[in-house]
Amino acid sequence: MNRIPLILAALALANPCFADENMYICDATSVLELGEGGVLEDTNYAKAFVMHESHFAVDRKSGEVAGGPFATVDAKDGRILSSGTDQEALKIVWLAEGPFNHLKYLWVRAYADGPKKPFLGVTGNVVITGTCE
Repeated sequence: MNRIPLILAALALANPCFADENMYICDATSVLELGEGGVLEDTNYAKAFVMHESHFAVDRKSGEVAGGPFATVDAKDGRILSSGTDQEALKIVWLAEGPFNHLKYLWVRAYADGPKKPFLGVTGNVVITGTCE
């Protein structure tokens, strides 16, 4: 995997002035975990998750993500379904390896008015929402 986009994303996280139109800087505001009863719940795991992995950067052209719950460091077979336009959301899906293989999916409402673009993502059995700029 090319490390240059990851380095750029890390720089963008450190200083937003490095961000460009191909990159989103995102902040998670809500994390819910699938509970035993089939309902999304605000669990202790979800609370810890949002505290420690709430910031990340997304390269809209390469699909690489630095930091946070959607980091592509463990991803394989990533695919950009849409890079986001003024009419369509950014959509990226990855298969992630690790101790437990799972799917990661990120959807950003690129067409939303204003600088803040809502996002919804899924990683494993966790659903994360927030905004990207």
